[in-house]
Amino acid sequence: MGDALAQDVQALREWLRSAWHQLAQPSMTRFDRQELRNYMREAETALRKGFGKLVEEERVKLEIYNTGSSTLAVPDFRILRSLVLSSQVNESPSAESASCPS
Repeated sequence: MGDALAQDVQALREWLRSAWHQLAQPSMTRFDRQELRNYMREAETALRKGFGKLVEEERVKLEIYNTGSSTLAVPDFRILRSLVLSSQVNESPSAESASCPS
């Protein structure tokens, strides 16, 4: 989705650039200029929304990258948790001292 969104944003930017050039042409009628400005306002609104979505996607990617690696390192499965807990109980110092004669 990010690539399509980036392409859409780029297309809107190019269209607005060419619209500004068209607006400067003296051969355009007053009505045509007014219609072109209306289309330009709509394109600018869509462009702002597209930029906002791109920024949000980048923020989410950075958040996943920064926090994702630490959460992926330790999976939280019940079987693994029970194995870890049972190994901790077997290795506890109180269990060792109780089994060793003094």
